[in-house]
Amino acid sequence: MTVRTKILLSVVTTVLGIIAALFIGLAYAYLENIRSQAALRGDPLAMDILERRLAQVAGPVLLLGDSRVAYWNPGPVIDGVRVSTVGAGGLTAVQLAYAIPNFDTSFEGDTVIVQIGINDLKTLGYTAVSREELVERTVGALQEITEQLTHAGARVVLTTMIPPGPVRIARMPIWTDQINSAVVEVNNHIRDGSVADGVLVIDFTGILGSPDEIDARYATDTLHLNSEAYQRLSEALESGLGRPALDDP
Repeated sequence: MTVRTKILLSVVTTVLGIIAALFIGLAYAYLENIRSQAALRGDPLAMDILERRLAQVAGPVLLLGDSRVAYWNPGPVIDGVRVSTVGAGGLTAVQLAYAIPNFDTSFEGDTVIVQIGINDLKTLGYTAVSREELVERTVGALQEITEQLTHAGARVVLTTMIPPGPVRIARMPIWTDQINSAVVEVNNHIRDGSVADGVLVIDFTGILGSPDEIDARYATDTLHLNSEAYQRLSEALESGLGRPALDDP
């Protein structure tokens, strides 16, 4: 092996080592962010965030969920009224199901649109819990959320879960295609009424891409959406929710 070849191999090895180190560092940062938002949150039910935002709600229609809802600004307009958005980053359906009975808020007469679940399923990439169990937990939590809000006097509207976008390189070590297929399965349960029979469902499937992944042009990252995506989702809600859905039966 010539000296030149040795030098070239040394340079290539060094560059690859630097790239690998950056890749691992970014992946670790993503994982720490996920853990801090969800599993290791000091306030695991995000009660302070949600209560503060619920206190600012004005109007009879509320959109409730995770960061996808928190970033939905401005909210859709239903019958000329701007929908209030209340969401918390990293919030899971399981956490929301625990939180709702503790809210110091009356939902009597309100319409509550629920969009949540991706944070439950994304943990498939870094936990030992099986896909089947996570799907079951998420569906069960959505059932509890629906029952609790209905018991509190709300008219509940469920949306299907928005799929993830293309997976960025740094997230790949903590991602699996099972997350995408689990989203499709949970959405099937929402559509077929097994989550809550008789509850109005707004189906977002296909609006932003395929049933298991949204198009890159609508994504700011794997889990979050841009303004064009929100505009299309708002149009879907506005067309799916009208005076008949908001009036008493």
